[in-house]
Amino acid sequence: MGGWLTVENLRTMLTGMLADNGQVKLTGANLSGLDLRGLDLRRASLGGANLSNADLSGTDLRGANLRRVDLSGATLHKTRLGRANLGWANLTGVEADRADLSRTDLRWANLSQANLSHTNLQQADLRDANLQRANLRRAWLNGASLRRANLVETNLTRINYDQHTEWPDGNKPAILNRAEPASK
Repeated sequence: MGGWLTVENLRTMLTGMLADNGQVKLTGANLSGLDLRGLDLRRASLGGANLSNADLSGTDLRGANLRRVDLSGATLHKTRLGRANLGWANLTGVEADRADLSRTDLRWANLSQANLSHTNLQQADLRDANLQRANLRRAWLNGASLRRANLVETNLTRINYDQHTEWPDGNKPAILNRAEPASK
């Protein structure tokens, strides 16, 4: 390629890597602040990568390894992360409205001040996650595990949950006792 790595060069390189073996390996890479919208990064290996302030809107990261990744301040609008491993990841202040995080491993992840409004977190593993001051307004938490999660000052307005949702202390938060779980 020669010269500096530009966003377009990176897109071309990623497309070529996908064509060769179907999996991208960028473990520990510094992709901070890059525009990575709409890429197909299914099953990519990005563990320990720096994606802070990157725009991953509409990107397909289903089944990707994002363990210990830094996504602080990143934009994940409508990003597909189903079955991804985000254990120990830093998602502080992430904008992930309408994202799909179903069946995602988010154990010990830092989601403080994250915007997860209208996000699909069904059957997600959020054990020991930090959701302090996160916005979960209208998120789907059906079957999700929130055991030992920090929900201090978390916005739980109009969330969807069911009898399989596991709460931090075994009981749903008092604010939810006033309403029945949403059926859909």
